Amino acid sequence: MPNSSLLFKIFQFNLPKSMSDDARRKASILNLFGLVSLILYAVYGIIGLAVDNTIVALASFGGVLIVVVAFMLLRAGKVIASAYALSFAIFLVGVTQAYIGVADQYAVAISLLLPLITIYSFNIGRAVLINISYLLLFSLLLYVPMFDRVVEYSIVFKLSFITSFVAAFILFYVFDYFNNWAQTELEKQVLLERNINKRKDEFISTLSHQIRTPLNNIMVIANLVDSSTEDEKLKDLIDTIHASTNNLVNVVNSMVEVSNIDLSERDSFTINFNLGATVANTIKLFAHQYSNNVQFNLKIDEVIPGLIGGEPVKIKQVFLNIIESLIKTKSTSRIKIDILVKKSSETAEKVDLLFELRSNSPIFIPAGDGKNQLITSDLIGNAVGSQVLADVLDLKITQRLIEKNGGKLTIVLNSDSSIFSFPYTFNKVNDPTAPLKEVEEHQNNAEVKVAPTYVPLRKIDLLESNVLLVEDNLINQKIVILSLKKLVKNIEIANNGKEALDRFGTSRFDIILMDIQMPIMNGIVTTRKIREIEASTNTHTPIIAITANALQGDREECIAAGMDDYLSKPFQIEVLIQKMKRLLSGSN
Repeated sequence: MPNSSLLFKIFQFNLPKSMSDDARRKASILNLFGLVSLILYAVYGIIGLAVDNTIVALASFGGVLIVVVAFMLLRAGKVIASAYALSFAIFLVGVTQAYIGVADQYAVAISLLLPLITIYSFNIGRAVLINISYLLLFSLLLYVPMFDRVVEYSIVFKLSFITSFVAAFILFYVFDYFNNWAQTELEKQVLLERNINKRKDEFISTLSHQIRTPLNNIMVIANLVDSSTEDEKLKDLIDTIHASTNNLVNVVNSMVEVSNIDLSERDSFTINFNLGATVANTIKLFAHQYSNNVQFNLKIDEVIPGLIGGEPVKIKQVFLNIIESLIKTKSTSRIKIDILVKKSSETAEKVDLLFELRSNSPIFIPAGDGKNQLITSDLIGNAVGSQVLADVLDLKITQRLIEKNGGKLTIVLNSDSSIFSFPYTFNKVNDPTAPLKEVEEHQNNAEVKVAPTYVPLRKIDLLESNVLLVEDNLINQKIVILSLKKLVKNIEIANNGKEALDRFGTSRFDIILMDIQMPIMNGIVTTRKIREIEASTNTHTPIIAITANALQGDREECIAAGMDDYLSKPFQIEVLIQKMKRLLSGSN
């Protein structure tokens, strides 16, 4: 298999990038056959000129021209038309040689290319028709005497040609049949393995969710009991409960990490969106949180369309992960991150963009004993390069999202800078009235202004807040109410996303605590719908995801959907209170 893959790659010259893998394999084989035919026809043409046989020379050089046309058709992506052209070249040269009496073992060898080309390129019915037509015509010219023929063919040659041609067709057909059968079996095996892995991932995801929810309840109840008792022995027992719970949390985290759950199975949401606004809003999440430490400069190529088609959630996830890696591993107190978006190519339906995030700060990772180690591309080595760096910087999910789109994440780390770049393909939106204003605001290499994700109409104290808890589990509802009822003004319950939307439309809430996995409508969809409603009213209600979904990528998906913060179970109630206070006051 490695040798055949290398052969395919060698003969894939001048093929369009848009060709499918199957068409590319066929085209590479036709390139090989065409190259062999081109050389043989050129040799025959030269021999024809040397022996003063004009007909052979003209037929051979005609075959050369037809093969050149076949190459041009391949370059245009027309594989079937190219196969017809190569078949016609064999017809022309073979029939001419048989007619004038110069057909020999070399002509037979070229004729044997016809079964291989047709079987590989066409369906079996069409391949049989083409080969029978050639065999009958060639055999007729061999057996029927011609007045201007150079020599008459021997019976041995005639029988040898017919036998070898039929044998070659049968051999190539059987080989192609078993090759397709083996390919089908391999695809079935791959599909079976994917289904097994998907079921495994779904089981681990469900198990993780089911374990984290009761663990969270145990921790919250233990905190409540701990705060309501002065008994030191009881406090000691509660501390033991905390320690055991934390150990269970580590076990669950390890189980999820080993499972290596892939994000490729997540639902896709392909829509038309404004890339400039999407990237800028993602940056503002960090500009708000790190206003004193990070400066962002965003520049978008002016030729990029105002609206493009794709998955803005995936782009947000990629930017969230890369920027987070740059900030959490920064080596200086203030860093500058330049973000460049350029157009690399364009077709009638697609536009290929190149994203580059460049930081003026090197990257350090913990090396133990309170020390940090500088990471550079030279330390990793060119052999594995970006793959190892992606693992070290915990960007495996980001890398898979980019690879799924057909690109590759490139990471270059130096002693004084960090560069992350990747290509990404979007659908073109053929709408001349597409809005460009939001993009133009970020095209002059100007620094993105530090602004919070939202501006509260008024700062609200936690004690005066009205809270909407969106949670389908009755025990979880009781736990949160017990924890917060003395700290907030009012808590209302919605058992699913649909109820949450109904309550959101009739009542005013200062903050929403949102579960993710719920019947009827989940938390991701509910959040998106809330943000759509708020877009027309110029309001923003902070939403915190409180969920047992703690797999890789869950936090990014929640933030990309429009949530303001994320809390995975189990958690300390003090952490939730701090997040609520921060969002209600609009502080950093």
